[in-house]
Amino acid sequence: MKTLRFLCLASALAMCLGAHAQYARDKVRFLSQIPLNQFSGAPSSGSGCAGYISPSGNEYAIMGLRNGNAVVNITNPTSPVIVGHIPGVNSQWHEVCVLGDYAYATTEGGGGIQIIDLRQADQGIVTLAATYTGGGVSTGHTIQAIPESKLIMIHGGNMSGNVRGVRALDCTNPENPVEVGTWTTKYVHDALYVKRTFGPDAGKMICYAFCANGNDGGMYIIDVTTTKNAQGHNVPKMETLGFIRYYTGNSDLGKFYSHSGALSPDGKVIFANDELDEMNGISSDASTHIINVENLRAPTYGGRFINPINAIDHNSMTQDGFLFLSAYKSGLRIYDMANSPTLKESGFFDSYPGGSGFQFNGAWGTWAGFPSGNVIISDIDRGLFVVDPSEAKGLGAPITASQFVGTRQPANPLHVLRKQDDVWVKLIPGLSKELYTETTFTTDSLSKSKIDITVVARNPSRSSIELQVLAKNHQNGLFESVGVIPLTNAFSPITLANLDGTKYVSATNQVIVRVQIKAKGMVSSASKSYLAELDMVKLVAHN
Repeated sequence: MKTLRFLCLASALAMCLGAHAQYARDKVRFLSQIPLNQFSGAPSSGSGCAGYISPSGNEYAIMGLRNGNAVVNITNPTSPVIVGHIPGVNSQWHEVCVLGDYAYATTEGGGGIQIIDLRQADQGIVTLAATYTGGGVSTGHTIQAIPESKLIMIHGGNMSGNVRGVRALDCTNPENPVEVGTWTTKYVHDALYVKRTFGPDAGKMICYAFCANGNDGGMYIIDVTTTKNAQGHNVPKMETLGFIRYYTGNSDLGKFYSHSGALSPDGKVIFANDELDEMNGISSDASTHIINVENLRAPTYGGRFINPINAIDHNSMTQDGFLFLSAYKSGLRIYDMANSPTLKESGFFDSYPGGSGFQFNGAWGTWAGFPSGNVIISDIDRGLFVVDPSEAKGLGAPITASQFVGTRQPANPLHVLRKQDDVWVKLIPGLSKELYTETTFTTDSLSKSKIDITVVARNPSRSSIELQVLAKNHQNGLFESVGVIPLTNAFSPITLANLDGTKYVSATNQVIVRVQIKAKGMVSSASKSYLAELDMVKLVAHN
């Protein structure tokens, strides 16, 4: 097995950071990019992606490339490091999933399923542990993991009679998978596996299989709940429960391509991506099909959500009540699912600045499962992107700098004031002539004629205390008071709304906010008998 060395990307990243302004975006912050020519062998295209979180909490992107798969440490998202490259056959299609501390990679190019050992990733080592070719497995179009039952599910691979459905591998022994079942009813392009949480099927593991071709086109619902066989392997049931075709009429056959999908937070709606309906004139723009799956045996069609972005929707996943969609030439799109099944776009990052249209360029995949909240995009033409979607998720503009004058600087100063999390900064008058926090926000919102500043603080003492909030006027360089907040002994959000963004948002999209303490009726005091605890300062830019 070959140990793969670290690659230094300092010069390439410097160029990327200087050029990031070319990427149109709304409420999604660019963190870093690794172009294709910086990966081993300078592959000509990228494909799928997945994420891995090591036992120490480090975050890794695994990206499919035309010549294999790369593992990238993105724990420091602005300075990603390529840990290693696992060579593979030359193919446009490379997809990967993670189960435990191993990645499983498949391709349409043949050669079997590569098993990548990630256990030493924190030490800069990733290796090809084995290649699975049992049962004649050579190809796979997509691949997913079911962690609960330690299963790897291969879709669209070579199978008996060329019926390329679902093949299940028990990976209890990660480097020695055992085939434990197949579903061969129809061709399966991709699938989603979710444990049912309600109704008569609660507790069952459900597969939503997206079957792309002709009369087969649509979505099958399959029970893949496992039982143990005599050898102790996890065997999925593979029982078909329901089916839905979300188009009707013979004239539509062949114009749709049921591709993939994601499930709403309540488990009741599938948001399905179709890869051909736009380019075949069924839809004028990127459309997401809405399928109600409350009754697994009789799913119903709920229409389409159409986003006027002139692009094809491809792959999606959900996190924290938001749907993250890779939409080829329109990059990453983020949809708020709070009012599911109604969707609303809350932000985007266009990784393909070369225009829009119904062609297969740009964002192939996205992965949004990192604890940091950061998201990766695998772009066919421009490599790997790491972005911060927190502004699109309603967390306000990211804090990009901070200082604490007259009070102790906390650990992780860029994060401690970002959320209401009971981690607060103590402001104690009398320790210094000046006492305040100064926070720099950088917004990527396209709408910023107005700003809202929300402060969460409390007064645990018996004295009458208030906080003065100041914002830097970038027209004259001076800090101006934008509001005074009286404090009680309870944390309660107070918002200073609709402040003039033309004054307070700089040409580089920065807003600098100071929060300082004072006793009512006094500018300063030498008394140490009172204090304020500041939990959050949040900034939202809007029109």
